Amino acid sequence: MYFDDFECCNPLGSKAGDDLGLNSILGFNESFQASFFCRFCKTPNEMTKIQTVEDLYSLRTQINYEMDMKSKSFGIKEECVFNCLPSYHVIDNCSVDLMHDMLEGILRYDMAQVLYYLVDKGYFSLDNLNERIRFLNFSEVDIGNPIPPIKIKNIKK
Repeated sequence: MYFDDFECCNPLGSKAGDDLGLNSILGFNESFQASFFCRFCKTPNEMTKIQTVEDLYSLRTQINYEMDMKSKSFGIKEECVFNCLPSYHVIDNCSVDLMHDMLEGILRYDMAQVLYYLVDKGYFSLDNLNERIRFLNFSEVDIGNPIPPIKIKNIKK
């Protein structure tokens, strides 16, 4: 969990960190397989797999949060301990886990489509890309975690 050094009217700063850690510390379900796992909305898990447009009626509000918290429903396990602080409510905490949600999440699918398009249009070949990746000078931190060769079956969908 990371904290901003300073944020006006919020002594805690913004909460940012791993989704599981945030769900835990903020009082939400800690399983992303649960029926209701999202900190931002009350959309059922199965619906999130096919939903393409935000449903404004399913967004969490302070009012529906209070009702759901009392009944421990819709993915709320317990009241967020920070809600007792002035100028803070868990619903106003909009931090997401950029690495898991974007970089290791949906962007890998987008990049696969971009790579497939570029290879298909002849901007470069997959062999050329793999050769350049193979000879890339990695930093000492990344040497033990090489990028595997990219195969056409992994980017074509």
